[in-house]
Amino acid sequence: MPAVLSTVAKGVRKVLDKYPVTRGMVAYAVLWPAGNLVQQGLDGSRTSFDLWEALRYGLYGSCINAPLLYRWIKTVTFLIPGNSLRHAIAKGYVDQLVFAPFNISQFFLGMSLLEGKAVDESICEWQDKMLPTWLVSLSIWPILQTLNFSLVPEKNRVMAISLGSFFWMVFLSYVHHTRAEDLPAELTTRRVHYDYKHGPREAIETGWGSVFGTTAHCYSVKNEKPSPEARDVIVTTTGDSLSCANEKGTPTTCDVIKKE
Repeated sequence: MPAVLSTVAKGVRKVLDKYPVTRGMVAYAVLWPAGNLVQQGLDGSRTSFDLWEALRYGLYGSCINAPLLYRWIKTVTFLIPGNSLRHAIAKGYVDQLVFAPFNISQFFLGMSLLEGKAVDESICEWQDKMLPTWLVSLSIWPILQTLNFSLVPEKNRVMAISLGSFFWMVFLSYVHHTRAEDLPAELTTRRVHYDYKHGPREAIETGWGSVFGTTAHCYSVKNEKPSPEARDVIVTTTGDSLSCANEKGTPTTCDVIKKE
């Protein structure tokens, strides 16, 4: 039996050495679902663990995220050769300024689609959460990536990142599975207005929505018939006061709708 185990271990080691990307794939297959399960355990609104959800995280992390990270690390190492601290710092910030927005975006969009959500709902979540999540990433990952690029051999860098990704995944799972209006203000930038034309619905306009001139209609509030006086009411708050205006800026009556 020990001889068989030794042979298997040698075979696995050969595969890992021959195909370095598999190191990261194995690590992400374990650490991403583990991070998700930790978040599920911390979520007081859950009464049980969702193992299928954790399995989706393992599948996505190992088959999508790990290969992307492997190719990116090869690319940034080629673009910025050198192993000095100065080179490592440059790689860390290039990673966060160039790759991180794409990587965070593909996480929110990819995981939402993998869960069976509609495309417009997936895009809505990206609009609500991508920018604040990236700002948090900018405060953490440049330091971790600098250490990674300066101290870890290239073939082990994806696996090393995955160790930090365990804690990052707990955070990402929390952001992903919490509705935008329930997140702390620092993790979602939006203003709320009520669209009475289609339900009505609660519409959340994010910082990205402001940039692209769009408003993301994300969460239904009630299944009501449209008002005879269908209109968009912009709700603004100043301290404890509340004022409303229609889409033309004319002051109008405030109809406050409570979520079900």
